[in-house]
Amino acid sequence: MKNYYEILQVNENASQEIIEKAYKVLAKKYHPDLQNDMKKKELSEDKLKQINEAYDILSDSFLRGQYDAELQRQKEEEIKAKYGDKDYGTEKTKFYGRTNENQKNKSEQDLRREEYYAQKINARQEQYDQEEKKRQAQKLGTLAGVIDFVRVLYN
Repeated sequence: MKNYYEILQVNENASQEIIEKAYKVLAKKYHPDLQNDMKKKELSEDKLKQINEAYDILSDSFLRGQYDAELQRQKEEEIKAKYGDKDYGTEKTKFYGRTNENQKNKSEQDLRREEYYAQKINARQEQYDQEEKKRQAQKLGTLAGVIDFVRVLYN
């Protein structure tokens, strides 16, 4: 199965806008009329066909949902083929998705280091959220001032 996300060079969580931009860039890059060499033209025709096929699937939300489900099923089969029928992803911990078995083998120093960085990340996220709230409040305050100004002008 072709990976259309790799063909369009986007992440699996990419929005429709990002997929469309990637399609336009790649379609322009690989358009046969823009190639000088005949060999490049032939290669670019094949590449453009792949790009068009990928865009046709990923731009339609229904087809994309079906494709994502099939891609997920294929990835699960690959994992089962590689590791057997064991389910390695069920016992997650809060430390970056490592399993409990891996967590037991870590040293105390590693655990403290990860906890420290997790706290720093959380603190930065909280700080960013507070600043974003302030910005939103300022925008609303400015908007309220403009509305009051307009009311004064027209009354």
